[in-house]
Amino acid sequence: MEGISLDYHAFFFQVLNFGVLLFLLTRFLHKPIVKLLDERRAEIEASLKAAERARDAVAKQEEEQQKIVHAARIEAHDIVETARKQAAELAERMHKDAEAKAAVVMTQAEQDIAQQKARIQEDVRGEVAQLILQTTTKVLDNQIDDSTKKHHLETIVTTLGGER
Repeated sequence: MEGISLDYHAFFFQVLNFGVLLFLLTRFLHKPIVKLLDERRAEIEASLKAAERARDAVAKQEEEQQKIVHAARIEAHDIVETARKQAAELAERMHKDAEAKAAVVMTQAEQDIAQQKARIQEDVRGEVAQLILQTTTKVLDNQIDDSTKKHHLETIVTTLGGER
């Protein structure tokens, strides 16, 4: 141990320098660094809490959007169903209206046919009466006198007039 010598005086000053440096670092540098680290930790925690709140808000908005989309789908479905029902009702109403119009047209056509039939029958009766009158006149002109002719003509006219 001859090669190791210890200078107590230098050792003492180095320990004293180390103690003063430790004191100064602790007093002037350690507290600001700790304070800076605490502030940074608080900022990080605040940022994490803000991020969590933002995440919750996004989740809540997504949930709201899902509810709105669901409500819109239900409303759209209801609108489609209402439109289908209205279309079916309209088709049914149009079908009934068409049937009613067809019935009116059929009734009108039947009435027109009946009127035409009656008119034709009347015309035929008139022509038949005319033919009978002409035939009777020709026959009577050849066979009977004027007073008998007149009596037969009046009978025929009265008979034909009563049928009308």
